[in-house]
Amino acid sequence: MTRKPLNPRQVEVLQWIADGCPDRAWPDFTYKHTAVALQGRRLVKVSKRGGWYAEITEDGRFYLLHKAYPGEPVPAKRPVVHRERVRPKSTPQAAPVKSEPQEEPLHEQKSSLDETHAEEPVVSVDDRPTIAVPAALRNPHPAVAALRDAKGRLDMTSAVQGRALRVLQALALAAEREGYRVEAVKPQRNGYGRVWYDSKDHIVIDTGETREGVRIFQQTNRAAHALTAAEAREAGDRWARKPPKYDYTPNEYLRIELERTWGGTQRSWSEGTRGPIDRKLPAVLEEITRRHQQAKARRLQAEAERLERERQWHVVHERAKVLLQEHHRAEVLCNQADDWRRAGELRAYVEAMRQKADALTADDEREVALKWVEWSGAFAERLDPLSRPVVMPAEVEPKPDALQPFMGGWSPYGPRGW
Repeated sequence: MTRKPLNPRQVEVLQWIADGCPDRAWPDFTYKHTAVALQGRRLVKVSKRGGWYAEITEDGRFYLLHKAYPGEPVPAKRPVVHRERVRPKSTPQAAPVKSEPQEEPLHEQKSSLDETHAEEPVVSVDDRPTIAVPAALRNPHPAVAALRDAKGRLDMTSAVQGRALRVLQALALAAEREGYRVEAVKPQRNGYGRVWYDSKDHIVIDTGETREGVRIFQQTNRAAHALTAAEAREAGDRWARKPPKYDYTPNEYLRIELERTWGGTQRSWSEGTRGPIDRKLPAVLEEITRRHQQAKARRLQAEAERLERERQWHVVHERAKVLLQEHHRAEVLCNQADDWRRAGELRAYVEAMRQKADALTADDEREVALKWVEWSGAFAERLDPLSRPVVMPAEVEPKPDALQPFMGGWSPYGPRGW
């Protein structure tokens, strides 16, 4: 049965989700209803956990590239039909009648456009290099072997456990070919011999820039819950536990997940009737590589910002040391000028005191007064900065507390503020 093609509004929302759901001023919330409709056609996945979130599926990418659903014939381009006009034999006419030029029919214009772009290359989701899954788990990767030997780590039936391990084996070897390191999830132990795992990841791929935990799960079929006899008896009891709405039974299909990021990119790949999960492994590795590149770009940007901040801090710090010395010299100069003026005033006062003391008639009084005059004159001499050699003031030590007023809001202890 051929599914109905998408309308322009649905194509617009599908392309927006494929672009990573960038910020956009939608006029209303109907785009979320459109996304739910696209999810019903398996073109996108919508989640409301932790906020509204949507991501495109492989079928959705296929539709954007081919304007058709996977498994259905791609609409063929109509060939250009070149028509020759049959000119009748000329017959004598009284006068030629000038006619207006006619436009080319619309369907012929569209055919010409299709023919013009027919040679453009089309990249398909199936053009990715394949990752072969081994038929048997021989010489497993240490991380895969550790997962196999850890009882209860793979929460799935024995019918699919072997294939799940082989899928992880293929992904681990492909990641190492890319230069990444694949590690097992290490268990935690306490002093009483209890062992547990802090993470739900099954293996970890370390790219050197980021560590991506990979999880593999067995998918389930959902069916309406059938009441048991005990649940039927308790149906009228308001205090009885409410039975579940659905029953979930494991099937033969697998799903691979990566840790969620807020970049709007894909993090889950599932298999189904349209193909095994083997075809999705290149996409998983591509997503890990994309995250690696993003983490590297963030690290380089952070490093560049750190170096720029250090450069700016050193410029401010050097300038603060100059300003500190200038402030210190100006302060010394002003103090010297004040002392010089005061010394002059004191000398004048000392001279007046000397004249007063010399006028005393009593010897004992004159002796006491002259002692005070001598001391006062010596003090004025010591106070006068010009009584000493004129030299540049010694530099003050640029301690952080002394530099603080000249740092312009920066910390004197370093670019990081401590």
